Amino acid sequence: MRTAVVAVAFLLALTTPSPGQTLSPGTADTRSFGKLRLDYTLEPDHERAEVTLSLDGSFVGQALLVPSRKKYRFSFTSGNDTASGSLRVAFVSPPQLSSLVGNFEVGSASDSTPFRGTLATWVTPPGAIALEDTYALSPELSVKTLVLGPAENNVQVEFYDGSVLLTTVAMTQASPHAVISEALIYGLARIDAGATLDLTIPTAQQRGQVILQTTFQSSSIPPTAFSAAVATWSL
Repeated sequence: MRTAVVAVAFLLALTTPSPGQTLSPGTADTRSFGKLRLDYTLEPDHERAEVTLSLDGSFVGQALLVPSRKKYRFSFTSGNDTASGSLRVAFVSPPQLSSLVGNFEVGSASDSTPFRGTLATWVTPPGAIALEDTYALSPELSVKTLVLGPAENNVQVEFYDGSVLLTTVAMTQASPHAVISEALIYGLARIDAGATLDLTIPTAQQRGQVILQTTFQSSSIPPTAFSAAVATWSL
């Protein structure tokens, strides 16, 4: 009976989520599980966790976990050593803790050890970038959309001619409509005055998007009416 109790306690210890270590964005940390080593870095201004995996001292994989790609599955073998399972990230609004969670098994010729739990937690900055998306209107003109925060309900839209920033427009869930009152002109490129931007907040039922309506022109494109999404994303 005692042996059975010990076995159950051992299994619970392996499968019960561990608290992990609370880190600050911009820091790095390392966790080792037998021959498997995980080196992870939390980006200070992005919703992004980068994890490098090594097995028996050799690099075997790298995961870049972001809101649009929150899970990384892996299966590696190095000699008699194996590691397989998944890593998953959850970005949540402060003051709640975002987390990096592992569910994997590390094996060797003689035994196998599972891990299921939290590797690290941290507070995601409210203005962290969840998504960057660039839409090219022409070879010169482009529109970059930055989706901010774990709730993904604030955006910053930047208009560029090449690498030159022409203007920046901010929109929120409370203020989802914006008008660019003056024309944006740089060289032969132009976006007419009165351009509008409309933000749709993402939900479980619909994708988020930014719609631009304007007339623009550039060195190779005559005045052209434009009305379309310049960025789309899902929660």
